[in-house]
Amino acid sequence: MGLAAVGVTVIGIMAAQSGGDPTDNANGYGYPPISLPREDTTAPTWAGEIASEFPLAAGLPATNGDGSPVEVTVSSGVDDIDRCGLNAWSTRDTVDVAGVTFNDGSGERRARTLALYADDGAAKVALSALRLAVVGCPVTTVGSTDHVYDMVSKAPRRVIFTHRYSSGGELSDDLEVLVVVREGRALYLATSYSRGDGSAPDIKAQVRAAEHDSAKVVAALADL
Repeated sequence: MGLAAVGVTVIGIMAAQSGGDPTDNANGYGYPPISLPREDTTAPTWAGEIASEFPLAAGLPATNGDGSPVEVTVSSGVDDIDRCGLNAWSTRDTVDVAGVTFNDGSGERRARTLALYADDGAAKVALSALRLAVVGCPVTTVGSTDHVYDMVSKAPRRVIFTHRYSSGGELSDDLEVLVVVREGRALYLATSYSRGDGSAPDIKAQVRAAEHDSAKVVAALADL
């Protein structure tokens, strides 16, 4: 039985781009890319719904820190992403969504969303919209806190951002890593939040851990 569809909109800053993506040269820390499934260029044969057996929770603990079960639902696990007052990503233009979250109760949080779009082009636009929104607005101020985004790795069908907080010019040690991968008309988003020491080696290690954490899910995208 498939998961119920949920609707979405991506910001309209993304018209079809014939001149190339201005973020193509961004490479951040130079991480090796996630091993992506080979993209099928033949006509899509999607069933239209996300199968309940899709392993969206692969690698996550079975229970949260409070003992409640970690379960896949028909709601997005990843929150909407806004940059400079505009919506960079949400679930309003999707045809189906599944999500899962994990919270260990002591600061570590992880969230995942699998979003299906009407076709490959719509998913591509959604990824490009998110990518350009972050590049175009790396810092957003909410109250007295700056939300600082940095694109640290990029490939045609994948992008990785870090998200940190700054107050009074001081960056916090809190770090959120966002991994986004497109396969056909599917978009997979995963966030991981934890505390570290804020150093470059620590950030690099947390980005690598986030990539590894999503590896099984990314591998399964080709089987949708």
